[in-house]
Amino acid sequence: LSPLAGVAACEALRTVAGPEPRGLCMKWPNDVQWHDAKLAGILVETTRNPGDRDAGYTVVIGMGVNLIDAAELSLALGREVADWTQVQAGAAHVAAAADLVCASATAWHVAVRTLEREGFGVFRQRFDQVDALAGRKVNVLDKGAILLSGTACGVDDQGRLLVQTPEGATPISVGEISIRRQA
Repeated sequence: LSPLAGVAACEALRTVAGPEPRGLCMKWPNDVQWHDAKLAGILVETTRNPGDRDAGYTVVIGMGVNLIDAAELSLALGREVADWTQVQAGAAHVAAAADLVCASATAWHVAVRTLEREGFGVFRQRFDQVDALAGRKVNVLDKGAILLSGTACGVDDQGRLLVQTPEGATPISVGEISIRRQA
């Protein structure tokens, strides 16, 4: 669900972004970036609905978007951060926060319904269109230790990041693992 939510949010934000939406991309599993700077983080939670086994699940998706103050945030965090004013710098119409919420919520609803019907595999090509890591060298880290190094090469039908190593493409699952571009 995390990569699904990231793809849908990135596509939605592109629809309201303005003249250069391609700078909006997604760093697996679900961070929306403006070029190489983090613009938004997404959190996905699920819970089983009470009742019988067929009662299903409730999915809650939330997103925090930096609307202003990227320079100050970057200094405070010691890493590059983006904000919505940078994304909209050349836009004739500046999207309001409500526009971002509406576009993202609608996109998530449609994406989850599509996932239920067709599985994640139908999102692989869409992921490729927003993938910030494609073809880049990455380290897979767990608690600061490098577990694996290789080249990011998309996702599989389950939304796992594929990292190409000399041994082949290794799928990486969501969890305590984070991805960092190599220096």
